[in-house]
Amino acid sequence: MPDRYTPAGDSAAKGSIDGLTLRPSRYALDHYESLEGMNVEVADARVVTATDDFHELWVTVKPWEHRNRRGGTVYGSYDSQNTGRLQIQSLGPGAEFPVANVGDTLTGTTASPLDYNQFGGYTLVASELGTLKSGGLERETTQKQRRDELAVATYNVENLDPSDATFAEHASAIVNNLQSPDIVSLEEIQDNNGAKNDGTVAADQTVGKLIDAIVTAGGPAYDWRSIDPVDKADGGEPGGNIRQVFLFNPKRVSFTDRAGGDATTAAGVTKVKGKAALTVSPGRIDPANAAWTNSRKPLAGEFVFRGRTVFVIANHFASKGGDQSLHAQYQPPGPQLGDPAPPPGERGQHLRQGHPGRPEERGRRHARRHQRLRVLRHHRAAGGRRRAVVGDQVAAQERAVLVRLPGQRPDAGPDPGQPVDPAFLRLRVRQRARQLGVQRPDQRPRPAGAAVPSVTSGAVQDWLNTPFSQSCQAASTALASAPGAKSCTEMPTG
Repeated sequence: MPDRYTPAGDSAAKGSIDGLTLRPSRYALDHYESLEGMNVEVADARVVTATDDFHELWVTVKPWEHRNRRGGTVYGSYDSQNTGRLQIQSLGPGAEFPVANVGDTLTGTTASPLDYNQFGGYTLVASELGTLKSGGLERETTQKQRRDELAVATYNVENLDPSDATFAEHASAIVNNLQSPDIVSLEEIQDNNGAKNDGTVAADQTVGKLIDAIVTAGGPAYDWRSIDPVDKADGGEPGGNIRQVFLFNPKRVSFTDRAGGDATTAAGVTKVKGKAALTVSPGRIDPANAAWTNSRKPLAGEFVFRGRTVFVIANHFASKGGDQSLHAQYQPPGPQLGDPAPPPGERGQHLRQGHPGRPEERGRRHARRHQRLRVLRHHRAAGGRRRAVVGDQVAAQERAVLVRLPGQRPDAGPDPGQPVDPAFLRLRVRQRARQLGVQRPDQRPRPAGAAVPSVTSGAVQDWLNTPFSQSCQAASTALASAPGAKSCTEMPTG
């Protein structure tokens, strides 16, 4: 099989390849075309896209090509395609079609005349199917965050409304696979009556039912924030009014509410007590911008974790569209619009990002003060290739730890229930010493008359355990008798 997939189209024919001479020894698409209608067989073929609802799967006839550790085949770019990918269907009943997963193998021979269809290109509609051998791929589970780590995740609930039967499934994934993150950015929460197109935009019943399911699954009683969209203005299933929602664990993180946020008001950045703050929280970023027409507007929220402000932006951009299939008449296949993270090197519109991570790379990425972490790309298995669909970035003033998506993956089971990858990161945060009421060695003494910061009951106990406090307590009986004196426990900041 040739290494190049297709020639460039004829510029005089608007990029069409139909009039070009076939070169089967040079281009994979031409090679398949030369075999159309002939009996073709593949042996011991690895599955690179799992069985779908239409009883079809994809294998590769080049097992070494762009293989990743999970058994898939990574799509690098338009110039680095997966020439070995081939769709498999069956002439037999759908009930007899193998339920395969990525990394499985069709052992033995799979054979039939080579056919072509518009939904997958060249296809073996097999009269003979190999025997399915499992590759052992399982769903992943993340590591539980430490006390000083802020865990943030995204999770797509797939057009969830109160009538759906998937609440327990989503709750289990959030609690067990994602280990109950401190903040969860939900995508595709529908309004309270789902696709019924009657002007309803509120989603409190949908969110409340999911939170109850999470508690039942053993997770925290999350609180939540969101902004109802303008009816029928944010795309998705007609009448559903999908939106992003922040879930947060109030025992671990607090939300800073700033009034005034609604569907049409733009959130801005201001300064409060010398520090950056949102003008509205929750708020939407530039909701009138044409970039968000018939699409979700980014949702921004201001949180506090261990005394430090954390800004989180929940994006759910429109899927890319407008281009033709990789096996289409016109090559290159056309413009790509709207995808938040196109495959590396693929032609089309790209968002400005940091340095791209290597496909399927996992592990820790450290960022020094004021630096942006590199992008980690996560992938979705479709059409015989794994395509990058989301890139995570984090900008932090403190050292951070970014962990590769370990949640419920779309290629992790024949009936995944989560076709879009959850994304997960842990951000290690130092607690502010001032809020503990303890002066750091490098901290200058507070000027006379300066405001005393507020403290918690835990900070008071920390103060009572210091040698200076213990010395003070020894003399507190005598001091308490002096006019206007206060006991040491009432002066935790000294």
